[in-house]
Order: sequence, then structure tokens, then C-alpha cells
Amino acid sequence: HRLRTQFRKRELDQELSEELAFHIEKETEENIAAGMSTEEAPFAALRKFGGVEQVKEECRDAWGVRFIEALLQDMRFGLRQLRRNPGFTTVAVITLALGIGVNTAIFSLIDAVMLRMLPVEKPGELFQVQVGNANVGGGGSGGDSVFTTPMWEQLRNHQDVLSNTFAWGGTSFYLAEGSTTRAVNGLWVSGGYFRALGLRPAVGRLIADSDDRRGCTPVAVLSYGFWQDHYAGAKNAIGSTLSLGSHIFEVIGVAPPGFFGMEVGGKFDVAAPICATALFDGKQPRLDRTDLFWLNVVGRINPKLSRAQRTARLGILANRLFVPPNASPEEREALLKITLRIVPAGTGISGLRGQFSHALQVLMAVVGMVLLIACANLASLTLARGAARHKEIALRQA
Repeated sequence: HRLRTQFRKRELDQELSEELAFHIEKETEENIAAGMSTEEAPFAALRKFGGVEQVKEECRDAWGVRFIEALLQDMRFGLRQLRRNPGFTTVAVITLALGIGVNTAIFSLIDAVMLRMLPVEKPGELFQVQVGNANVGGGGSGGDSVFTTPMWEQLRNHQDVLSNTFAWGGTSFYLAEGSTTRAVNGLWVSGGYFRALGLRPAVGRLIADSDDRRGCTPVAVLSYGFWQDHYAGAKNAIGSTLSLGSHIFEVIGVAPPGFFGMEVGGKFDVAAPICATALFDGKQPRLDRTDLFWLNVVGRINPKLSRAQRTARLGILANRLFVPPNASPEEREALLKITLRIVPAGTGISGLRGQFSHALQVLMAVVGMVLLIACANLASLTLARGAARHKEIALRQA
């Protein structure tokens, strides 16, 4: 009924007028039957009924749409006033546009870098493993968060703080296309990478634990964008081969659309299992190197453990990872100070976040103040304009 009053107002007003006229007519007939003259009866009926227009207003109030009508009237009046004062309108629009535009731009950047959750299953459960208080490794994304392959294997096999742990490392592949080659963004991923994130393939299948074994057959998963650009979205891409750095990889599947990897602001074109790095490393395979820190490790938090239990178990794991059996007493004392921690990873992993998060927050506060100043300036203009209209307002009130 409220919608009807907005789009069929004239029809409803006509129905209301007819209904009120019917009541007045019935009252008039009763007055005539009581002995009043035909001239006096209608006036008596109107006096008893009350003001017709006032009754109509009460009925419209009962419909519950007067505030919508008042709002539309105010909007029409405001637009007329703006049209009559183009100078004031221009200043107001430009002032608000600059304030709102700058705030929108900065918030969009903060949302992309710090707030937006990954398009995966239950991203709030994802946590990254980091070194807590020592400069170990190469200082990857988000601080000291990269590990060697042997460390990753121990993290995968000898801890229960996180479940469904997975690892990945970024790389570049040189894709051979006929007589030319071009660089594409690559990912080395563990077998549980896609499964732990709860992703389903757009076509084919994704890399599984069975694909990530020493001496594995090289397979590849394409990103959805690369599949569209390179294969025009053809399903016969599954089963075809890619030449990556003179090595042949079989394409087994395509990642779902919207997933670009765990790195904020980055994207991958081709993902391959970690075991296939042996094809590229020659005599020094990174699978066995204890001095090459290159893998990020993430898993899903174990809700059954308390914070104290997680801290204690991570401490034991840190000793196993960083304190070799043949360490001297001095080295052992220093290495025992190394700890592990887990940090939320539901919004992705970003090296920019640690460097610029504080700066972005300060910048957001600054541009927020700019918007407040713009609003204050606009309010001052409005007050000045209202003071100039005091005669008009007095007349309207009268």
C-alpha cells in the first residue's frame, strides 16, 4: 500500500475524496430524515464531520508515507535553490567531491592492502608462521617469514598448532612459445596448497599431495586469467603441455576465477609443485639446502589448543628447527632465543603491509580531517547564505 501511494497518488486521493463524500452524504440523508431542510442538512453534516482537508491529512499520516512526501518535497526545493545559485552550487560540489574522492581513494588502498579477505574458504582461520625475534632467512613477505625446504617439511610433519599446512614460493618461468620466450609469474606450491584453501578447479584438477613427491612428474595449474588469455578459455588446454625453461610441464587444471594467490597485489600465471624445483636447480637442489630461505608457510589454526599451549609447542618446534645437534654452547645459547609465532593471514601476505600500514593509517586520518574541514567550510557557506535569507525565512514562517 505504501508503494501504491507513491506511484498512484492521484488515484488514491480520488478514492479518499469519494469515501469522505460518501460519509458526508450518508450523514446528510440522516439529517433530512430527522426533519432538517435540504439546505441545512449538508451544513450540519459538514460541521459534525469536521474539516475535510484535515481528515484527508490524518488519513495520509495513517498511511505512513508522509515522511517520504516531505523528503521528496525538500529535495525538489533544495534542487531549485541550487539551480538558482550556480556559484554556491559549484563551490559546494567541488568541495565535497575533493574531500570524498580523496577519502575513497585512500580507503580503497587500505582495503586492498590491509582489510580485504582472500577469496578462499574460511579465510579467518588462516595463520602464517613467522620467526618471532631473530633475523633468520631472507626476510620475506611480512618480515622473517620464509623457511628452507627441510624446515617446511618439519613444520608440516612435526607440529599440531596448525592443520592443513601448506607452503609456496614465488618465481618467474620463461615460457617458450614457438621461437620466442616470455616471462610469466610462477608459484612453487606444496601439494596441500589448493586443498587447504578450499579451492575448486574451474577446469580439470588442482595440484594434490600425490603430485608433490621427490622425483615427481612435472605438472602445472594455470590461473584463470592466464587460461583465458593464453588458451582463450578452451577446455582442451587440460592435458596439453607447457615449455617452462626448456622443461615440459603437463597442464592438469585451472584455478578458480578471482584467486590470484596469497600475495596481496600480486598474481600468478602458472603454479607447479615444489618437488619440480629439482629440474631447475642442477647440482644444488633447494629441496635439501639448509641455507636457502624461500618458502612461506601458512595453515589453519587448531581451535582445540589455548594460546599458552600454542606458544609452548611453537617454542619446542623452534628449538628443533634452529638448534643443530652439533652446535657449540655459545651458538646453542644464542639459537635458543629464536622463537616462532603465528599471525593472521586471512587478508593475504604482503611485504608492503608491514612497511606502510602505519603510514596508511596516518594518511587516512589526515584525509579524514580534510573531509571534516571541507564539511565545516560548506557549513559556514550555508550559514552565511541562510543569514542573507532571513527576510525570506521570516516571511515563510509568517
